[in-house]
Amino acid sequence: MNVLAIDFSGKLASVAVLSDGQVLASVTSKSLQQNGPESSCIRKGAGKPVGVSSLLTPLIRAAIDQSGLTPSDFRFVALPVGPGLFTGLRVGVVTAKTLAYASGADVVGVNTLEVLAAKAIDANGPHDGPVRVAINAQRQQLFAGEFRSTGTWRVEQVGENQIVDQEVWLESWADGDLVSGSGLKLVHSNLESVERTACHVLMADQTVWDCDAVSVAKVAIEHYADGRRDDYWKMKPLYFRPSAAEEVRLAKLQSNQPNLNE
Repeated sequence: MNVLAIDFSGKLASVAVLSDGQVLASVTSKSLQQNGPESSCIRKGAGKPVGVSSLLTPLIRAAIDQSGLTPSDFRFVALPVGPGLFTGLRVGVVTAKTLAYASGADVVGVNTLEVLAAKAIDANGPHDGPVRVAINAQRQQLFAGEFRSTGTWRVEQVGENQIVDQEVWLESWADGDLVSGSGLKLVHSNLESVERTACHVLMADQTVWDCDAVSVAKVAIEHYADGRRDDYWKMKPLYFRPSAAEEVRLAKLQSNQPNLNE
């Protein structure tokens, strides 16, 4: 079974191709800009940030070319639907749905935090306790989730994903927890206070704190094996809250509403 996975949920975009669980190709925005055949066109306007849309076609083309497959060879397209960067999630969902529909493949969307939990367990070995993961939600807050391992690249969610203050997430830790995710980069200055409370947690290695297309594919493969298929027309990004621009727009709309109590 051939799977194309794309991940634009974070700062490092990636695309991977897997066949029967084996990685045929894995390309990141960093490796492509440095070494890929499209690197020269990506580096035009050096010194300016490279947008997700600029990376989209080169990344997918490079991964498919490296794999030796064609778009019609894929059984399904996998992607994280959120939480994550607003623009990246939007571009990723539209791209995945378009690729899947055009090639006649299925599409499977997975939770970014679920991928991080499964990735941490894979790197650290079997873990019976809670797995707590978090990523940056801006405004001194984190997107956080708690999971438990149910098998290889399989986790089940405990409760709902939440947007929490950084200190609140730290206070939720307990002895024996496995913690991971890029949110750890934001709370590093407070980790000493956790140590002083004698809270003994297992911290995943920093190399597995970020989401990537290969891990997305491995989690999605398990969902697909269970019969999971997503609807092209109904799939949408899980933002968890409006973007800053959207909040400003909503605030303006509310301020222009007539006060019926006057």
